[in-house]
Amino acid sequence: MGYQTLIFDLGNVLVSFHQEQMFSQIATLTGLTPEVVREIMIDQRIGHQVERGLITPEEVHQTFQIKTSQSFPISEFLQAASTVFSPRKEMETLVQTLKQKRYQLILLSNTSEPHYTYVATHYTVLTHFDHIVLSYEVGSLKPEKAIFEHALSQGNASPSRSFFIDDILENVHGAERLGIRGHHFTSLQNLMHDLIQTGIL
Repeated sequence: MGYQTLIFDLGNVLVSFHQEQMFSQIATLTGLTPEVVREIMIDQRIGHQVERGLITPEEVHQTFQIKTSQSFPISEFLQAASTVFSPRKEMETLVQTLKQKRYQLILLSNTSEPHYTYVATHYTVLTHFDHIVLSYEVGSLKPEKAIFEHALSQGNASPSRSFFIDDILENVHGAERLGIRGHHFTSLQNLMHDLIQTGIL
């Protein structure tokens, strides 16, 4: 029996995510340096907290206002933080092909509400998915077991008949620990090769 369910990561798989551009745009708005923005978002784990749903985008905005002792509209802050994606048309073409072949498609993303909303509003690739599982809604991040179990539950999917695609190797290993076939995404060419080798295409 072959694969029935394909589970896709979002950033740097279905669309390109430009993290350094995000740091730069927030820096321009706030007057901080990109390095300080990175320190707040990464080293202080603000980014992980918002992706886990522990804090809201509004609280992140407030954190930066306190840090800079100034006020700026939340709309401008969210725009600076979210206009950091670009489409990958060739990936949408692949997704459409897989949909036509009757595979169940699940999106599984470590993301925040503003990032997801931006991609869903500006690009059509997500319209092809049967289920969408987002870390900030589930309260769990890849590579944790809970978020993979939630995705499988949403699609009533068997791990042994599921194929997971992610650009972060640690996340791929997390899926494999549950018996899901994992693919470490590095290029469309390599993904296509694996899909053909496994009989998915």
